[in-house]
Amino acid sequence: MNFDNDLMLFFRTIYEDSENMDECSAKVKSAVAAVADKLDIVRAELAVKMPATKLCEDGADMLMVLYDREKDMENEPFEASFPLFEGGFITVTFYSGNSNGFDNEQRNIVEIIANTVFIQFNRVIMQELVTHVIKTDIETGAATLDALINHAGMLIAQNRIEDFSIIFFNIHNF
Repeated sequence: MNFDNDLMLFFRTIYEDSENMDECSAKVKSAVAAVADKLDIVRAELAVKMPATKLCEDGADMLMVLYDREKDMENEPFEASFPLFEGGFITVTFYSGNSNGFDNEQRNIVEIIANTVFIQFNRVIMQELVTHVIKTDIETGAATLDALINHAGMLIAQNRIEDFSIIFFNIHNF
Protein backbone atom coordinates (compact mmCIF):
# COMPACT_ATOMS: atom_id res chain seq x y z
CA MET A 1 0.00 0.00 0.00
CA ASN A 2 1.22 3.50 -0.79
CA PHE A 3 -0.04 6.08 1.69
CA ASP A 4 2.55 8.78 1.05
CA ASN A 5 0.27 11.46 -0.45
CA ASP A 6 -2.66 10.70 1.84
CA LEU A 7 -0.51 10.66 4.98
CA MET A 8 1.20 13.89 3.93
CA LEU A 9 -2.22 15.49 3.51
CA PHE A 10 -3.29 14.08 6.89
CA PHE A 11 -0.27 15.55 8.70
CA ARG A 12 -0.37 18.88 6.85
CA THR A 13 -4.05 19.29 7.71
CA ILE A 14 -3.93 18.12 11.32
CA TYR A 15 -0.88 20.22 12.22
CA GLU A 16 -2.40 23.51 11.03
CA ASP A 17 -2.70 25.73 14.08
CA SER A 18 -6.10 25.73 15.82
CA GLU A 19 -7.25 28.58 18.05
CA ASN A 20 -10.07 26.64 19.72
CA MET A 21 -11.84 23.29 19.97
CA ASP A 22 -14.14 23.97 17.00
CA GLU A 23 -11.20 24.72 14.68
CA CYS A 24 -9.32 21.69 15.98
CA SER A 25 -12.35 19.45 15.41
CA ALA A 26 -12.80 20.68 11.84
CA LYS A 27 -9.12 20.13 11.00
CA VAL A 28 -9.02 16.68 12.58
CA LYS A 29 -12.17 15.65 10.70
CA SER A 30 -10.64 16.78 7.39
CA ALA A 31 -7.36 15.02 8.20
CA VAL A 32 -9.06 11.71 9.06
CA ALA A 33 -11.18 11.93 5.90
CA ALA A 34 -7.96 12.23 3.87
CA VAL A 35 -6.80 8.74 4.92
CA ALA A 36 -10.13 7.02 5.58
CA ASP A 37 -10.56 5.41 2.15
CA LYS A 38 -7.02 4.00 1.95
CA LEU A 39 -7.25 2.58 5.48
CA ASP A 40 -10.85 1.41 5.00
CA ILE A 41 -12.05 3.44 7.99
CA VAL A 42 -15.84 3.56 8.04
CA ARG A 43 -16.20 5.48 11.29
CA ALA A 44 -13.93 7.38 13.66
CA GLU A 45 -14.94 8.72 17.08
CA LEU A 46 -13.35 10.77 19.81
CA ALA A 47 -14.58 10.62 23.40
CA VAL A 48 -13.45 13.11 26.03
CA LYS A 49 -14.09 12.48 29.72
CA MET A 50 -12.73 14.97 32.25
CA PRO A 51 -13.77 15.26 35.88
CA ALA A 52 -14.93 18.58 37.27
CA THR A 53 -12.03 20.45 38.86
CA LYS A 54 -11.36 23.94 40.16
CA LEU A 55 -9.88 24.88 36.78
CA CYS A 56 -12.59 23.16 34.73
CA GLU A 57 -15.71 23.42 36.88
CA ASP A 58 -18.04 21.58 34.50
CA GLY A 59 -15.60 18.90 33.46
CA ALA A 60 -16.28 17.35 30.07
CA ASP A 61 -18.13 14.33 28.78
CA MET A 62 -18.52 14.33 25.04
CA LEU A 63 -18.51 12.02 22.06
CA MET A 64 -17.56 13.45 18.69
CA VAL A 65 -17.85 11.67 15.35
CA LEU A 66 -14.72 12.46 13.36
CA TYR A 67 -15.66 10.48 10.28
CA ASP A 68 -18.67 8.39 9.27
CA ARG A 69 -19.23 6.57 6.01
CA GLU A 70 -22.54 5.27 7.40
CA LYS A 71 -21.64 1.69 6.75
CA ASP A 72 -22.17 -1.35 8.97
CA MET A 73 -19.38 -2.10 11.41
CA GLU A 74 -19.07 -5.83 11.90
CA ASN A 75 -15.78 -6.16 13.75
CA GLU A 76 -13.89 -5.05 16.82
CA PRO A 77 -12.81 -1.45 16.53
CA PHE A 78 -9.30 -0.15 17.14
CA GLU A 79 -9.43 1.90 20.34
CA ALA A 80 -6.71 3.92 22.04
CA SER A 81 -7.15 5.79 25.34
CA PHE A 82 -4.85 8.54 26.51
CA PRO A 83 -4.78 10.05 30.01
CA LEU A 84 -5.35 13.76 30.60
CA PHE A 85 -3.28 15.76 33.08
CA GLU A 86 -6.08 16.38 35.64
CA GLY A 87 -7.63 12.96 35.40
CA GLY A 88 -9.96 11.74 32.75
CA PHE A 89 -8.99 10.59 29.30
CA ILE A 90 -9.42 10.95 25.57
CA THR A 91 -10.35 7.82 23.63
CA VAL A 92 -9.97 7.62 19.86
CA THR A 93 -11.85 4.78 18.14
CA PHE A 94 -11.61 3.63 14.51
CA TYR A 95 -13.93 1.12 12.85
CA SER A 96 -12.82 -0.86 9.79
CA GLY A 97 -15.03 -1.63 6.82
CA ASN A 98 -13.22 -4.94 6.38
CA SER A 99 -14.97 -7.87 8.09
CA ASN A 100 -11.57 -9.01 9.41
CA GLY A 101 -10.73 -5.61 10.87
CA PHE A 102 -7.49 -3.73 10.24
CA ASP A 103 -4.48 -5.69 9.03
CA ASN A 104 -1.13 -5.17 10.82
CA GLU A 105 0.06 -2.37 8.54
CA GLN A 106 -3.28 -0.54 8.78
CA ARG A 107 -3.35 -1.04 12.55
CA ASN A 108 0.11 0.51 12.92
CA ILE A 109 -0.90 3.52 10.85
CA VAL A 110 -4.23 3.89 12.66
CA GLU A 111 -2.33 3.82 15.97
CA ILE A 112 -0.10 6.68 14.80
CA ILE A 113 -3.17 8.61 13.61
CA ALA A 114 -4.92 8.06 16.96
CA ASN A 115 -1.83 9.37 18.79
CA THR A 116 -1.71 12.43 16.55
CA VAL A 117 -5.43 13.13 17.04
CA PHE A 118 -4.95 12.94 20.81
CA ILE A 119 -1.95 15.27 20.71
CA GLN A 120 -3.91 17.90 18.77
CA PHE A 121 -6.97 17.80 21.03
CA ASN A 122 -4.84 17.71 24.18
CA ARG A 123 -2.87 20.74 22.93
CA VAL A 124 -6.08 22.73 22.40
CA ILE A 125 -7.45 21.65 25.80
CA MET A 126 -4.22 22.81 27.46
CA GLN A 127 -4.21 26.03 25.44
CA GLU A 128 -7.79 26.82 26.55
CA LEU A 129 -6.91 25.94 30.15
CA VAL A 130 -3.89 28.24 30.17
CA THR A 131 -6.00 31.05 28.68
CA HIS A 132 -8.62 30.48 31.39
CA VAL A 133 -5.97 30.56 34.14
CA ILE A 134 -4.47 33.77 32.76
CA LYS A 135 -7.84 35.51 32.50
CA THR A 136 -9.50 34.27 35.70
CA ASP A 137 -8.76 34.74 39.38
CA ILE A 138 -8.70 31.17 40.70
CA GLU A 139 -10.04 32.07 44.17
CA THR A 140 -13.01 34.21 43.13
CA GLY A 141 -13.66 33.10 39.55
CA ALA A 142 -13.77 36.77 38.52
CA ALA A 143 -11.88 38.19 35.56
CA THR A 144 -8.34 39.41 36.22
CA LEU A 145 -7.37 43.04 35.65
CA ASP A 146 -5.59 42.06 32.42
CA ALA A 147 -8.70 40.28 31.15
CA LEU A 148 -10.82 43.30 32.02
CA ILE A 149 -8.44 45.66 30.19
CA ASN A 150 -8.37 43.36 27.12
CA HIS A 151 -12.16 43.14 27.08
CA ALA A 152 -12.49 46.93 27.41
CA GLY A 153 -10.02 47.34 24.53
CA MET A 154 -12.13 45.03 22.38
CA LEU A 155 -15.28 47.02 23.23
CA ILE A 156 -13.51 50.29 22.36
CA ALA A 157 -12.36 48.83 19.03
CA GLN A 158 -15.94 47.77 18.29
CA ASN A 159 -17.20 51.22 19.35
CA ARG A 160 -19.44 49.61 22.01
CA ILE A 161 -17.80 50.89 25.22
CA GLU A 162 -20.65 53.34 25.85
CA ASP A 163 -22.97 50.39 26.51
CA PHE A 164 -21.03 49.39 29.65
CA SER A 165 -20.16 50.63 33.10
CA ILE A 166 -17.26 49.16 35.02
CA ILE A 167 -16.68 48.90 38.74
CA PHE A 168 -13.32 47.51 39.78
CA PHE A 169 -12.33 46.51 43.33
CA ASN A 170 -8.75 45.73 44.22
CA ILE A 171 -8.79 44.28 47.74
CA HIS A 172 -5.27 43.73 49.03
CA ASN A 173 -4.56 40.61 51.12
CA PHE A 174 -7.97 39.14 50.22
